[in-house]
Amino acid sequence: MIPTYVFGYPTGKEVGDFIALDLGGTNLRVCFVTLQGGGKFEITQTKYRLTEEQKQEDGAALFDFCAQCVKSFIKEHFGIDEHSEDKKDLVLGFTFSYPCAQNKIDHGVLIRWTKGFGNPNTEGRDVAKMFKDSLVKFNVPITFSALINDTTGALIASNYVDPATKIAVIFGTGCNAAYMETVDNIPKMKGLGLPDSQEMAINCEWGAFDSFEHTYLPRTKYDIIIDETSNKPHEQSFEKMIAGLYLGEVFRLVICELIDDGELFLGQNTYKIEIPFAFDTAFLSLMEA
Repeated sequence: MIPTYVFGYPTGKEVGDFIALDLGGTNLRVCFVTLQGGGKFEITQTKYRLTEEQKQEDGAALFDFCAQCVKSFIKEHFGIDEHSEDKKDLVLGFTFSYPCAQNKIDHGVLIRWTKGFGNPNTEGRDVAKMFKDSLVKFNVPITFSALINDTTGALIASNYVDPATKIAVIFGTGCNAAYMETVDNIPKMKGLGLPDSQEMAINCEWGAFDSFEHTYLPRTKYDIIIDETSNKPHEQSFEKMIAGLYLGEVFRLVICELIDDGELFLGQNTYKIEIPFAFDTAFLSLMEA
């Protein structure tokens, strides 16, 4: 589990305008959020689909794309670019939903890519700095202020709306959770001089549960195939068994086995279903609906 350096819940009285950037497993979202107090807010967002090529290209190119999307968004919605005389003091928070080691809120060293990402020259580096460099490179008129995990963002945003919220869980391309813990229960925070009662959001990174040793989770042969053919074998074991990126592929492997055993589609051309990851998890939801 990873300390987030997000200390405590919001009061619900926070107000102001903010830009939020969310780099998820499938989409990049740029949002303009107005906090109105009393747990109320308004949000405008634009979604950019990530290609498989973008998820594998050099890390600097990925963050360049993120910066360009932010620049395009604020120009479209505010008419602001590097040439504007009337600059608006825009502050940006970056939701980066991949495990990062943090020792402050605007810093984060990528521990490992998950959800099919494999961008080289990124793991082991401060992704906040890489993104800041891209903002400077493209003259984006914005102030970068925070890097957080999407689970942490969900926890804080949901608590702002409903103070009864105590746990946030992501069920998307990946799967993860966050909750609030007191410092006395966080051994990684010992020696920093924080009071034991101080609360901090914890990013569980439970998608990595039972990775490498594979001791606890009962994996099927389909789970093993997905793991061993992935770009990160033996990592994110729990996530690979249940998350949106992989469920369609689990189903596809079962279908292919039934075809090979002569149980399905006899005499029919099935070459399309034989392509790895050809069956999107969204189809499962449509079928069940």
